[in-house]
Amino acid sequence: MHKLFLLLCMAALAALSGCFGKSAGETRYYMLDYPPVVSEKMKAAAPYDYNVRLKEFTIAEAYRRSNLVYRLSQYELLFYNFEVWAVKPERLVSDVIYRHIKEANLFKEFSREVGNEEPDFELTGDITALEEFDDEDDWYAHATITFTLQKYRNKEIVWSRRFDYRRPVKQQEPVFVVRELSVILETMNGEVITSLDSLFSGFKALPKETKTVKPENSEQTALDSVILPPPPDFDLPAPENTGL
Repeated sequence: MHKLFLLLCMAALAALSGCFGKSAGETRYYMLDYPPVVSEKMKAAAPYDYNVRLKEFTIAEAYRRSNLVYRLSQYELLFYNFEVWAVKPERLVSDVIYRHIKEANLFKEFSREVGNEEPDFELTGDITALEEFDDEDDWYAHATITFTLQKYRNKEIVWSRRFDYRRPVKQQEPVFVVRELSVILETMNGEVITSLDSLFSGFKALPKETKTVKPENSEQTALDSVILPPPPDFDLPAPENTGL
């Protein structure tokens, strides 16, 4: 009877663990992070004479939660129960791009709040995917973000670019998904800085009231691309000194 009771208890625990998602146990907290690496040439260059504000990024409703998200198909999103973000994911993404642009010394003033002086421009981002993507036996880290730079006063868009990147996760544990997401963000943010540097270098000598710039790429594509397995050459090159 005692053995039967123990077996029933074990079966009940197993059933309960199955009801609570992909992982069970002690709660683990995760951060997106990497050490920003900027060329000495860029850091030594004089910053552009503009005041730019970074507005906290927005995120799609499905990802606006503390739980790490994993996708099994186009129509099915699931959520870890004990694997969670230490901070709101949109805040984490905003934090890493802020640190990276600060390190690049790109602008005379780069802040997250509107101070006494009205900004010239506002940089925003919209996160439409930040997830683990499970494709049969393979795991991928996947992020889709659209960056937009607009004039602060009249909200005219002067630059926009959408990124949709995936990286394979060789060790199938959530911590390695977060690690690869951090590598993706490092790559994205490096490309954002390069694009902004090129953009501002083209009109830095013009009076502020006369400068006009066309968006580099303002199109947005459907999210259906996120459900396709990445082609063999889709992997991003691993940046140097990821620090992870």
